[in-house]
Amino acid sequence: MTNFFSRLTIPAILAAAVTFGTANAADRGSLDEAKALAQKAAAFMKTNIATPQKALDSFQNDPSWQDRDLYVTVRTKDGTSVAHPKQPAMVGKNQIDLKDVDGKPLVREIVACQAECWVEYKWKNHATGAIEAKSSYVVAVGDYRVLVGAYKP
Repeated sequence: MTNFFSRLTIPAILAAAVTFGTANAADRGSLDEAKALAQKAAAFMKTNIATPQKALDSFQNDPSWQDRDLYVTVRTKDGTSVAHPKQPAMVGKNQIDLKDVDGKPLVREIVACQAECWVEYKWKNHATGAIEAKSSYVVAVGDYRVLVGAYKP
């Protein structure tokens, strides 16, 4: 009796690998999509700046602010997390000195953004559990920094 795996050909194995890789990539948001979502969230924050808690609650609880691995987070200028739907335990905590695995002070870079900017760092991917390169698009809205990050391909 022949083993299933012994009948696999190199082209079949390669085709399976390409198919898996493509499906995995389709589950990820792009840098352009991260930027667009951050700008949309910042516009929403600006319309609610008199009562920012409405926007923060929406980012925290409304799934329409999430798309695959993209999600909106918000920090204050002093580094306090005020919305983080994937890690709600972070909300209310000041993490100004938080660094990535390479020692990069990512929160300090985020809060230093004065208009719109990209911040690059390495972070744990919630889906894979692996540390990966990530870029977050940051938009300053008053004393808030609205951001959405995408893992790099």
